[in-house]
Amino acid sequence: MTAETINYILLWLCRGNQSLRDNIGYCSWADRELQHRIIIEPAASFIPGVLERHPADPAPLFFDVPLLYGTPKYEQRGDCIYLQADIVASTFYLLSRYNELHDTNAVDHLGRATAKGSWMERNNALLSPLADSYANILHSLFVMIGISTEQPPQQFAKVVFTHDADILTAYRRPRGVIGSLLRRKPLKQMIRAWQDITLDPAFTFQNLFQQDQTITNSEIILFIKSLTTLPHQLDLPTYALRHKDTQTLLQLAKENNVTIGLHASFCTGKKTELIEKEANKLRCCCKHIEIKSIRHHYLNLPHPEAIYSYANNGLSDDYSVGFADHIGFRLGTSHPVRRITPLSQVITNDILHPLLIMDVSLSNEQYMHCSIDEANEKIEQVMKAVAKHNGEMVLLWHNTSMMESYHAQLYPQMLQLIKKYQS
Repeated sequence: MTAETINYILLWLCRGNQSLRDNIGYCSWADRELQHRIIIEPAASFIPGVLERHPADPAPLFFDVPLLYGTPKYEQRGDCIYLQADIVASTFYLLSRYNELHDTNAVDHLGRATAKGSWMERNNALLSPLADSYANILHSLFVMIGISTEQPPQQFAKVVFTHDADILTAYRRPRGVIGSLLRRKPLKQMIRAWQDITLDPAFTFQNLFQQDQTITNSEIILFIKSLTTLPHQLDLPTYALRHKDTQTLLQLAKENNVTIGLHASFCTGKKTELIEKEANKLRCCCKHIEIKSIRHHYLNLPHPEAIYSYANNGLSDDYSVGFADHIGFRLGTSHPVRRITPLSQVITNDILHPLLIMDVSLSNEQYMHCSIDEANEKIEQVMKAVAKHNGEMVLLWHNTSMMESYHAQLYPQMLQLIKKYQS
């Protein structure tokens, strides 16, 4: 790893505390400096441009946490600790999406990285934030040698509700009407929806916003489509930003203090140059609204090594980094992290907010296919881990999911779990 990468990872593990970071040497015992109180022996080189060897698989446990690189050993030498567990390389592997370069078979039919077949699945690490755990281990080692550190409370640092406006309505589009008629949906209900958008069964935004607002210290982000080219099949159906239905939704978001973000098209995962065009179009139609956040449609993230910068497009925060097929910790953390390209090791100013729980991941037959009781159990497992590490709880629920009794029942139950882990 480059010196900049090593410094960033160590500072991240120290939760931004520079004085703690200065006490750590990432080197051999013989090369330590006088100020070093914790010495971490490098086990992996991560030479820029060279694909590093696979991590340990199965991984040994270090303080009951799977360790990707190094030997799960440490020893106290006087007032110092010598650590053979390479938590720096292990953290870098997780935060930089390096695993996606190795787990080339862990992809779905859309080319997205999947939980299924990944190193994380094989090592039972999907519901455990390994990188956060390494930070906690480091804290314990500092305490062991008499260096006090501030331990944050075991509760959510923040809750972020996100909603993707993939489809605004069910009955106010010709295609939706035809499909509904074929499925023999009540004609009276369709006529009422044509007369009043709030009566359309898919327009559940007000219900979602009101439920979200029952949670203190939270943020609500609504991601809006803004296509500028012919849509990919997966971007259908589209909607016009200046259409009265879209404007009704934007006004509703404003009244409920909801932040607007860009729901980047599926194609931006390959053609990152489209991000700027889509962001600018959204800003033109949402005057006086700051657009800083982005989520890629279908979580179709650009390749880990793709050269782009959200900052060039006036964006800063990405809420796309989660597995579609499983809830949990795709980056091994519940904390925001700067985007790092794994091979070139460029540390960008783009902030990645790990997406931890998504509605369809739980219920979709092709994904986890949980019963409502199983979903609650998995959700609580994730939330307990996030609270333990004072992380950021980021969730995604689609407005269309609330048309189903499963999610209409699950959502308020999940809100009760959030309240449990907020204090």
